[in-house]
Amino acid sequence: MEHIKAYTDLVQSRKLAEMLPIETADMYYPNRIDIKYQGALPIEYKHGNPLLSQEIAAWSLAALLEQLEGRNFVKIEIKYDDGQYYIFYVDNWGSIDMKTKQYNNLIDACVEMIIKLKESNLL
Repeated sequence: MEHIKAYTDLVQSRKLAEMLPIETADMYYPNRIDIKYQGALPIEYKHGNPLLSQEIAAWSLAALLEQLEGRNFVKIEIKYDDGQYYIFYVDNWGSIDMKTKQYNNLIDACVEMIIKLKESNLL
């Protein structure tokens, strides 16, 4: 059985930390880990406690979905087909302006859509 991804990995976390307010993160990778170790697990973030400079903010699926909610775009659609997730950004007329690649987990699709929206100045 495939492992279900529940939070951003280190590479995704670093990229999102450049785009999103750190306060939107709900997890972090602690400073005591070897950052090159990709198997590290994040820790739940206690809001109000600032992250140390060596710590890397991380986002759970719930935190990523919150970033996609209520933004300047009309509609985000999440699709699941044959074990693959993908996300569409739909405009006022129902046409698809952009979509993600297909992924076997929703975290990766959310990260890609956040990056696309940020690059298009919609986030």
